Amino acid sequence: MIVNILPFVPLLPFNNFFFQFNPVEEMTDLKTRDGQKISSAFYKSKTDTRSLVLLLHMLGRSKEDWIDFAKRLTDKYNVLAIDFRGHGDSDGALENFGKSDFEKFQLDIECARDYIEKIIKDGIIKMGA
Repeated sequence: MIVNILPFVPLLPFNNFFFQFNPVEEMTDLKTRDGQKISSAFYKSKTDTRSLVLLLHMLGRSKEDWIDFAKRLTDKYNVLAIDFRGHGDSDGALENFGKSDFEKFQLDIECARDYIEKIIKDGIIKMGA
């Protein structure tokens, strides 16, 4: 039995078919203030919206975890998913998942925000995790 825990996101039985018509718009490497490369994937909305959802993955995971969900969101929103430093395709290494690592994640989010402000001028930014 398939249960949809997100009632606002329809289940799509043929994901590969769906992916063919909604590719990633842009894969971009962003730079943080402390010089780290942060990998990102931007998914353009199918509508003319200026709203954007920023997707942030869990520890030990990557932006690829969001592919299916990000593509579903493009019915109404632009979407940006990033790899935190030390994850996925981004630079850096985590010391011990300690306080200093979490403080550095803020720099990753700041560089994503700066990128969003460049591509979504005068728009609404919605952030989620």
